Amino acid sequence: MRKDITIARVSWGVRDITRMILLTAIIPMGIFLLLVGLSHFGLLPSAVRDTIKHNDFVVNLGFSILVSVTEIALVFWLVRKYNLKLSDIGLQKFSIFKAVGYILAGLIIFMIFIAIVFAIVSVLVPAIDVNQAQDVGFEFGKKGVGFWFSFAATVILAPIVEEIYFRGLILPALSKRYGWLWGVLGSSAFFAVLHFQLNVIIYTFILGLILSFFFIRLKSIIPGIVLHMINNTFAFIVLAGLIK
Repeated sequence: MRKDITIARVSWGVRDITRMILLTAIIPMGIFLLLVGLSHFGLLPSAVRDTIKHNDFVVNLGFSILVSVTEIALVFWLVRKYNLKLSDIGLQKFSIFKAVGYILAGLIIFMIFIAIVFAIVSVLVPAIDVNQAQDVGFEFGKKGVGFWFSFAATVILAPIVEEIYFRGLILPALSKRYGWLWGVLGSSAFFAVLHFQLNVIIYTFILGLILSFFFIRLKSIIPGIVLHMINNTFAFIVLAGLIK
């Protein structure tokens, strides 16, 4: 794998991304627990209390968006701290013709790898249900406002934020400190474990490897964002029950 990205320009380090990861976990959970506590003691409007208590869709979607907003805020913090340009975090020009080829090939290779790995896991670790539907924490609606909020959060917001966060910032920092192999493996592992469910962790780890490869070869995270959006679109269609 070529070292095409100049790591000398990576001014942030492992300490910075460690703080980012910890704060990404602490801030949303802290806000969520605060709201639950305020609701429990009747310190929030009744409409808000009823929503927290009875509307799992709004609560879980809101928490998902809160995590993304936290990630965005931390990205801006790091950008301002080191006066980074967009190109420093992978948002730069790329060959469209080359990227289309990578995306098409990436989709095919990804599907083949998933099929092979899941087949092996099914034999070696039958306790893991590789066909288990992903539990995203909220029900996708088939129409109305809920559908479009879910679509925006899953297909548009998540790929952009996650690619900047994991490939644009975490991958270069780990690679600068430990080398590209551990950078790719480490950033893909962080990306995967945040999805919690075992079969989804395996799936997203492999996806993370391919997205990291895209960044290294194409020197831009934008093609990876496109591939990530395509993947999430397929997932959304299945989870929303648009196809049986």
